[in-house]
Amino acid sequence: MSHRHGIVLAAVLVVAAASLWTTVALLARAGVEISGVDGGSGSIQAESAMRSAVLVYASELFEQRDELRVGVAAQLDEQVVLWESGTRSMVARLMHLEGDQHMVAEASRLDINHATADQLDHVLGFSESILSTRGRHRFDDAREVLPLLDQSASESTADGGLCDRLTVHAHEPNVQQNGNLRINLAIPWSEELGERIATRFDKKVSDGLRAVLIDNPVKSDADLMRLLLAFDVHPSDWPDALDAFSMEPVQYRLGRIDINSASAEVLASVPGVTSAQASAMVERRSSLDSELLATPAWPFIEGLLPVELAVDFFDRTTTGSWTWRVRIACGELPSDELDAAFTSVHIAEVVLDVAGEQPRIAMMRDVTMRLQTVAWPERLDEPEEEVVSETVEVLDADVPVDDVASDPSSPAEQGTPTTIDEDGRLGRWRP
Repeated sequence: MSHRHGIVLAAVLVVAAASLWTTVALLARAGVEISGVDGGSGSIQAESAMRSAVLVYASELFEQRDELRVGVAAQLDEQVVLWESGTRSMVARLMHLEGDQHMVAEASRLDINHATADQLDHVLGFSESILSTRGRHRFDDAREVLPLLDQSASESTADGGLCDRLTVHAHEPNVQQNGNLRINLAIPWSEELGERIATRFDKKVSDGLRAVLIDNPVKSDADLMRLLLAFDVHPSDWPDALDAFSMEPVQYRLGRIDINSASAEVLASVPGVTSAQASAMVERRSSLDSELLATPAWPFIEGLLPVELAVDFFDRTTTGSWTWRVRIACGELPSDELDAAFTSVHIAEVVLDVAGEQPRIAMMRDVTMRLQTVAWPERLDEPEEEVVSETVEVLDADVPVDDVASDPSSPAEQGTPTTIDEDGRLGRWRP
């Protein structure tokens, strides 16, 4: 009997041990699954916060379109509270991009899809490989130039700041400062064309232009400037003509450089502009009033550029930008310490586009530096580890902007005879 009891006891111990190991294994598995759920929940919350932040900033930028049309630089809140839960708040902050700038105008950079060979040579020191590549397909990201460096660039251009001089998102609506589409003079004269000119100016100007255009037809913006020079129109009288007329039958003008925000290096790539003249423009613009900065004629009005350069200058330049690059950091903080440093942060670099009827995301990529705390308001130093970058899909959603339907840059609102081509902008997402 005792022997049988021993066997039974041993069997019970084996079963108990097996049950214990099974229990431990199940608990361990459950722990892993719970941990995975927690991690997944945190990731979902981080993505939700970033999408909310992008929506907030895109809508805030869209509300400034009236100012953008007259060349005023955009402004965004450096920090916004996205939501509060108990004693915690989800916060979005704009990080520094270049120097102390929280926003960078894409039009302040050279658009590699539309720049001439001379412009590319001036800014980068090479152009052949870029021209060859874009002859096959357009560049979707300025970073696509980097693999071409080994073939074409000197060592002096192969630095980390190369892409800070380039963009693929320089575009603007082809509209006047009052929001109406610009008037195309490169079409046959019609009663409707005359009425549009008379509405913008008066009937005397309309009749005078009709008489002039019979003997001096214009087919390009350069032709319009030649006409102004031929009639000895003073630079101080150019702004109205430059604002009202455009011989480009397009909805968006592409690749123009914003002379109010571009660096001297980029400005010097404009045909005919010397490095000394570009530096003088950068120095002078900080002292000019907003009314003068609203017109690309101001360098000529101020006497910084000779009128002979005007023919090639205006089809490469503009004032203001409709696409802006920001770097957004999102993290959770105590509601009573909103200026504290993030201990866990999600970061995305975004190009916001408000040139159309609704705000859009031209580019968005994750640039989270997970191993480094973000100090506020100090600039985040670059970590030694490689930054992980990836394209983030942005889902369509309705944008709560009341005046979208009556947006003046929409051709349907104008009844204009101008032929509108397809949308040439990059980026197809709405926040």
